Amino acid sequence: CYFTENHQMLFHSNEYMAGNLYNNEIFTNNKKDGRWHREHAREYILRWLDWRMRFGFSEWLSSTYYHEDLLALSPLLGLTEDLEIRDKAKAVINLIFYDMALNSLKGAFGASHGRTYCRDIASGKDGTYALRKLFLLEEEEEGLPSSSAAVILSVNDYEVPCVIRSIANDNSSYENRQCMSLDPEEGKHFGVDPKKFENINLYWGMGAFSHRLVIDNTLKVKANPGYYVIERARAFKENFILCDSAGVHTDDDPDYTSKTKVNIYTYKTKDYMISCAQDYKKGRFGFQQHIWQATLSDKAIIYTTHPGTREYNGRPNCWAGNRILPKAFAYKNAVICMYNIPVSIVPDFTFSTHAYFPQEFMDETDEINGWFLGRKDNGYVAIRPLSGYVSWIPADPEYYPYMGLKDHKGEIKPYEINATGRSNVWICETGSLTQDGDFNEFTEKISKSMPEGDVFEVKYVSPKIGEIRTGWNLPLTVNGIEIETDDYPRYDNPYSRMERGKRDIE
Repeated sequence: CYFTENHQMLFHSNEYMAGNLYNNEIFTNNKKDGRWHREHAREYILRWLDWRMRFGFSEWLSSTYYHEDLLALSPLLGLTEDLEIRDKAKAVINLIFYDMALNSLKGAFGASHGRTYCRDIASGKDGTYALRKLFLLEEEEEGLPSSSAAVILSVNDYEVPCVIRSIANDNSSYENRQCMSLDPEEGKHFGVDPKKFENINLYWGMGAFSHRLVIDNTLKVKANPGYYVIERARAFKENFILCDSAGVHTDDDPDYTSKTKVNIYTYKTKDYMISCAQDYKKGRFGFQQHIWQATLSDKAIIYTTHPGTREYNGRPNCWAGNRILPKAFAYKNAVICMYNIPVSIVPDFTFSTHAYFPQEFMDETDEINGWFLGRKDNGYVAIRPLSGYVSWIPADPEYYPYMGLKDHKGEIKPYEINATGRSNVWICETGSLTQDGDFNEFTEKISKSMPEGDVFEVKYVSPKIGEIRTGWNLPLTVNGIEIETDDYPRYDNPYSRMERGKRDIE
């Protein structure tokens, strides 16, 4: 796999370093010398770096692939005399740490993720854990997991700018809105026309190789016979032609791996954090997108999915990604997550949705009036589905290692709340000792708040926010005022504001 966003830079960086190291040697793959390879890679490196500054990452806030991005970039700090590459690589490295600083709580990268895996969601020690501990929190604790990127950054004397480290350790409450990736339809406006072959790497990197505006360029790529991306594109191209000739509407971006524009909302306090990909590709097949999460600590996390399988390694699977993507909104300390599963295209066992609620890592839990409530330290959480038969599913020992319980013996408290029904709405609200009083006061207030309606129109009166209304085809309103959940700037938070497509962040 050469084309994913992080793999592209890993290959470019490797070619550049090999060409730099063996500049007079002839490489057998194309009979060119090292200097040729270095210059060849340089063009692609600078283009990739520019795209990341302007549009961020289609693998947004990835607890897995941010490490791979840093692994590709870190050698460029010390193994090149090219100041342009060095400075721009350092800028994108700083940008990645800024993303993690904005969207982490108590050492947990508790964000919505563009791509992730079970082990990186539930264990408390994801692929970027050591990087955050060493460079953002400056905690050199024993037992840190291995991190190749952390080693190379350290060898090259990298230091996170003090302002980013200060943001990571700031305990004030704030909202962060940021936009990542882009839609091919807006590419021409931003100077990256999807119909120009020179931009194919940008659109392949986001998995949009079968988009109507990209597909002809995809089919120009020279690939080995039977290469699956080309075969998929041929099938989708045929479908476009047939549907167009019959006057039948078809999805312009049909591939389930596509990760186009995403609007990310994060609300962070010293005791809890909520992060959500706002109204992201609702009702479509999912891949590895982690749509929303409430975080109280590194392991006390809460989220919902429509399970793709019952195992833990597929993409999507039981706990990472969604078979069918929901429509989710977050505002302040509340999340409304709506599922509307088309029964004709999914297996029978997925006529339900579920919540991850790890009682084992809570200090206190309760169940009142259909609400499942938990406390960790001074942070609180409550979650419930709108409808369906609701039950705890017994804990699965095979999942223990993914939860960071590698050598655990015996049973643990159930962590899976299942709710039957292909159509449902999950409501989650967070709180804290500072905002709500003690845990009993929080549970008393929440348990009196009963959501009404269905997936097409739901009303929930939050004790803290007030009346929240939304629906599958409705916007989000709070106390009658529509909340903007689209067209976010590149960054919009108390520390910075940056418009999309720009190259400088202050």
